Amino acid sequence: SQITASRQLSAVVFACALCTVTTSPLFLGIDGGTESIRAALFDQKGSLVAMHSKEYRTLFPKAGWAEQNPQEWWDAMGDAVKGVIAKADNPEVAGMCVDTTCCSVVALGAGGEPLAPAILWMDQRAAQEATDILQKAK
Repeated sequence: SQITASRQLSAVVFACALCTVTTSPLFLGIDGGTESIRAALFDQKGSLVAMHSKEYRTLFPKAGWAEQNPQEWWDAMGDAVKGVIAKADNPEVAGMCVDTTCCSVVALGAGGEPLAPAILWMDQRAAQEATDILQKAK
């Protein structure tokens, strides 16, 4: 449920374009969670080489609501990737994997821009509607 896969991939590819070639390529893992995004580099044996994280805010504008600004995800991912690449002295990156939390919703415009804050998995604004649907399904 992040902004778009293509925008995420282009950010990582851009960050990796800053890399220089070394004799031992590393693998980049990006983990987007509820409170922060983490970028880590691993060697070919799976050992952690470097890690960098960047936090973002969760907003609770009303009781039971939980939202985040998708632009903060995007900015934090860029910071985390740039940070881990710098910590590892600009290594060659042979591959990458990206994962995120699930069940969060971002409404996007035709150009891929967020139209509103992301509604997080923990948001309860539709709890009554969910209960009503479950009752009717019995």
